[in-house]
Amino acid sequence: MSWKWLFAVGVAWGCTCSAPLPPCELFGRSRAVFSGVVLDTNEDGRGGLSRSTFYLVRVEEGFRGLAPEQKEVFIDPGSFTSCYTYFEVGKKYLFYGWGLGGIASISFTGRRGEEVALPPQWQEKKDLKVYSVPMCSGSKEWENAQEDVDWIRRRLREETSTRVYGQTVQSAKVHWDGVAVVPLAGAKVFLRNGDAVQTVVSGADGRFAFEGIAPGKYGLHAELAPWEGSYRADLTVAERGCAERMLPLVSHGEVRGVVRNRAGRPIAGVDVELMRVLARGDLARRATITESTDRDGAFRMRNVPAGEFVVGVNAESALHLESRWPTTFYPGVGALRRARVLRLAPNGIVEGISFALPNPLLTRTVTVRVLWADGSEVGRGANVSAERIEPLLGAYRSGHVNDQSEVRLQVTQGVAYKMQASTYGRGLRTIGADPVTLPAGSEPVTLEIRLRENRPSQ
Repeated sequence: MSWKWLFAVGVAWGCTCSAPLPPCELFGRSRAVFSGVVLDTNEDGRGGLSRSTFYLVRVEEGFRGLAPEQKEVFIDPGSFTSCYTYFEVGKKYLFYGWGLGGIASISFTGRRGEEVALPPQWQEKKDLKVYSVPMCSGSKEWENAQEDVDWIRRRLREETSTRVYGQTVQSAKVHWDGVAVVPLAGAKVFLRNGDAVQTVVSGADGRFAFEGIAPGKYGLHAELAPWEGSYRADLTVAERGCAERMLPLVSHGEVRGVVRNRAGRPIAGVDVELMRVLARGDLARRATITESTDRDGAFRMRNVPAGEFVVGVNAESALHLESRWPTTFYPGVGALRRARVLRLAPNGIVEGISFALPNPLLTRTVTVRVLWADGSEVGRGANVSAERIEPLLGAYRSGHVNDQSEVRLQVTQGVAYKMQASTYGRGLRTIGADPVTLPAGSEPVTLEIRLRENRPSQ
């Protein structure tokens, strides 16, 4: 697991996390692993780029790295970085803590390194240790952590084995949830430790595993001609821990074509999706490759995997406001059963695809005013969302209100939406509102949504 601490000279870049790691790998990498309830925070809603932000946590169970007497600790959610995250006061979490575990009186600083006074209620806690728990640490809410906790308890009882496992795939785009990948069976997987090499062959779903290996440093890669071999993953496996990796092998296939409107004119800027056809005949939930058409309406997909696919527009994400065409598959049909299936061999090429899109659907403007329960204006920062009540075409819109407590959203005409609003109260507690139904229609409309509570006192 890694994250990029990206902050320099007042400029922050987006946080980049690697794919989520299993608990058997996170446990060995973490400085401290423990469960606990968040008791307090100095987070004031402005984020953590100007000073250290801490959360005070009551430790309920220490799994690794904490002394028995450590009943309370501070966690730092990624101060001064774009990997800054938030926790909810009163909620229980499983924490994977990083860093050196320094004490609060040393760690609590401003952006330029100057000392910042601890809040008065924390003065007596100035010697508590601090662990870094940024966005990509692997920490999670307790109700979502039971798989992690089950493995950790087995590890502490010495019931786990040291292993390396994963999946060989042939996808140009690898998603964390794995739904867009194309598994590759029969790949030979190599695990190297110095001059010692172990091999296994991936199964029908591309899965492989090396069980009961010695802890240590390894190199891992896969090969299967005529696919281009995978990259080499360098990894360290802790005793009774693991490493999980996805190894992509590349097929240099191509799919080329043109998208037009009903009048035969090319359409630029259309996202064309390559969707994998599963064994049971339906589609994978995510596109394997997405490419936009150029000014001539042409698209060219490179490094296309071998297998069976259909090409479509709004097949994955369905209709949205930047792409208002109904779901359409090549050769220009709306029903999947009538779509033409493309069968690609390794490094195969399909060209000459041409299909027309129907007219785009129309939109309407909905202006939403967000007020506190007493009718006073919320001001900037509240969030408003519009979710289609019948999500067949799945448009979901959201935005933040301006200083006048308003936000304007574009939604599809002829569709009813559930409108919701929320904002943060003290301690990052969410204050919501009862949903308001926006009936189907075509005219611009203004709605008022009142939150369930009044403005919190300062």
